Amino acid sequence: MHSCGGPGGYGLAPGAQVSSDSFGDPGVRVNQWVQAFGGVVGSVCDASYGGTLSSFAAAIAQHL
Repeated sequence: MHSCGGPGGYGLAPGAQVSSDSFGDPGVRVNQWVQAFGGVVGSVCDASYGGTLSSFAAAIAQHL
Protein backbone atom coordinates (compact mmCIF):
# COMPACT_ATOMS: atom_id res chain seq x y z
CA MET A 1 0.00 0.00 0.00
CA HIS A 2 1.12 3.57 -0.59
CA SER A 3 2.73 5.34 2.37
CA CYS A 4 1.34 8.73 1.44
CA GLY A 5 -0.63 10.30 -1.34
CA GLY A 6 -3.23 12.76 -2.45
CA PRO A 7 -6.43 13.48 -0.55
CA GLY A 8 -8.86 10.59 -0.91
CA GLY A 9 -6.17 8.54 -2.59
CA TYR A 10 -6.88 4.92 -3.40
CA GLY A 11 -4.87 2.25 -1.63
CA LEU A 12 -3.34 4.37 1.14
CA ALA A 13 -1.96 2.56 4.16
CA PRO A 14 -3.79 3.23 7.45
CA GLY A 15 -2.31 6.29 9.12
CA ALA A 16 -0.74 7.53 5.90
CA GLN A 17 0.03 11.22 5.67
CA VAL A 18 -1.74 13.12 2.94
CA SER A 19 0.52 15.72 1.38
CA SER A 20 0.15 16.08 -2.39
CA ASP A 21 -1.05 14.35 -5.53
CA SER A 22 2.00 12.09 -5.64
CA PHE A 23 2.55 8.97 -3.56
CA GLY A 24 5.36 7.02 -1.93
CA ASP A 25 5.69 3.28 -1.54
CA PRO A 26 7.46 1.94 1.55
CA GLY A 27 10.83 0.25 1.13
CA VAL A 28 9.99 -2.66 3.43
CA ARG A 29 13.21 -4.64 2.94
CA VAL A 30 15.40 -1.53 3.04
CA ASN A 31 13.69 -0.51 6.29
CA GLN A 32 14.34 -3.95 7.81
CA TRP A 33 17.98 -3.86 6.74
CA VAL A 34 18.60 -0.37 8.14
CA GLN A 35 16.91 -1.17 11.45
CA ALA A 36 18.90 -4.42 11.77
CA PHE A 37 22.08 -2.33 11.85
CA GLY A 38 20.66 0.33 14.20
CA GLY A 39 20.21 2.93 11.49
CA VAL A 40 17.76 5.80 11.18
CA VAL A 41 14.68 5.52 8.98
CA GLY A 42 12.46 8.43 7.96
CA SER A 43 9.58 8.99 5.58
CA VAL A 44 9.65 10.94 2.35
CA CYS A 45 6.01 11.77 3.12
CA ASP A 46 6.81 13.81 6.23
CA ALA A 47 6.03 17.52 6.00
CA SER A 48 9.42 18.22 7.64
CA TYR A 49 12.60 16.16 7.71
CA GLY A 50 13.72 17.84 10.96
CA GLY A 51 12.97 14.87 13.20
CA THR A 52 14.71 12.38 10.94
CA LEU A 53 17.76 14.61 10.54
CA SER A 54 17.95 15.16 14.31
CA SER A 55 17.88 11.39 14.87
CA PHE A 56 20.54 10.95 12.20
CA ALA A 57 22.77 13.59 13.82
CA ALA A 58 22.31 11.99 17.26
CA ALA A 59 23.29 8.58 15.87
CA ILE A 60 26.46 10.06 14.37
CA ALA A 61 27.28 11.91 17.62
CA GLN A 62 27.11 8.64 19.56
CA HIS A 63 29.94 7.22 17.46
CA LEU A 64 32.23 10.25 17.67
